[in-house]
Amino acid sequence: MKYILLLLFSSLFLSPISYAQDILAMVEQYGRFGFINTEGKIVIEVKYNAGKPFAGGMARVLKRYQWMYVRPDGSELILEGDRKLYDFSEGLVQIRGPNTRKLGYINNKGEWVIKAQFDVAKKFRNGITRVKTGDKWRYIKPDASLLSESKLDNAYDFEGDYAIIRYNETPGFIDREGNIITVSGAQKIFKFYNGVAPCRMNDKMGLINYKGEWVIEPMFEKMGSFSEDRCAVLLKRKWGYIKSDGSWLVEAKFEKAYEFEGGYGVIRYYDTPGFVDHEGKIITVSEAKKIFKFYKGIARCRVKDKLGLINGKGEWVKEPTFTKMGKFSEGLCAAYHNYKWGFINLKGEWVAEPIYYVAKPFKNGFARVERDGKPLYLRADGTEMEIANVKTIWDFTGGP
Repeated sequence: MKYILLLLFSSLFLSPISYAQDILAMVEQYGRFGFINTEGKIVIEVKYNAGKPFAGGMARVLKRYQWMYVRPDGSELILEGDRKLYDFSEGLVQIRGPNTRKLGYINNKGEWVIKAQFDVAKKFRNGITRVKTGDKWRYIKPDASLLSESKLDNAYDFEGDYAIIRYNETPGFIDREGNIITVSGAQKIFKFYNGVAPCRMNDKMGLINYKGEWVIEPMFEKMGSFSEDRCAVLLKRKWGYIKSDGSWLVEAKFEKAYEFEGGYGVIRYYDTPGFVDHEGKIITVSEAKKIFKFYKGIARCRVKDKLGLINGKGEWVKEPTFTKMGKFSEGLCAAYHNYKWGFINLKGEWVAEPIYYVAKPFKNGFARVERDGKPLYLRADGTEMEIANVKTIWDFTGGP
């Protein structure tokens, strides 16, 4: 099959076009798809047969029988031929080359930045991506240079300064300079946090540092992920928390312990829901049936069949009133009252009264809601933005 690259807007420069400030949402009108801006204005004509939300500054859309990309200004990037399209990330996207099954990378002008040569190619994250040729993986940068000449048995995305790998059948990790360290005898290494990573050896888990040295010898039955410099660990069938320096925050004595979030880790202690703060102070809420993850020092808490809000002292900010609650996002939370949804703030005050049949979490300043059968956008101040004649609306997305 012949492949032709058609660019509706061309340029002599090789650098990607920047649309980092554009936040757009896809909408459906009369069976066609287009995009609006945060003022509710249609900025990309509603003319496509299908579409996907913006990602990495570009959106995938279907015009008749052909998938293509559209930019925030409405200009199109058409790649003719039977190609599978992926989402852009950091100004680049992996795509199959002409007359080949190999993958390479183009920028958002459609220019080849890294020639098609890989069997598998993943999206760029934090300036590095991983690619596979045959049965071996490597890491590459946007300028096509290799992070390391070493060929890896397996490779995972970078989390901070390190990525987990498997090299010569041994678990290890690689840093951003391409230095590889393996841990002999390890079964699995988990993602790094603040220079340390949980590591399993002989069916026990411990903690290693960026040199591959043991900070805590393998002793735990299980370990969670680090968050807010705290990690839940299971020792002799009881949970506790450790810090990234290997010291105990709270020794193992809980029936359950969950990842820290919003300043606290939720626990179950003597069969009572509670939480632990950053200093290791334990607070239980005797009447609670369940405490959910904290957000900015506030947590949803269930008592019998009602939900309310508690603070970091275990005090009620909002007495149990609601039959359902969503998660907090951008400082607001959907709450269900008298068979309708509304939104409350961190004080438990109504920002938007419960008048909606559907309420989705806030994203980029807007929440998708439904009232009287109409999909609407709700702003953080509780005001609505209605788009005429729409059947379906999507979240506002964009950015690099």
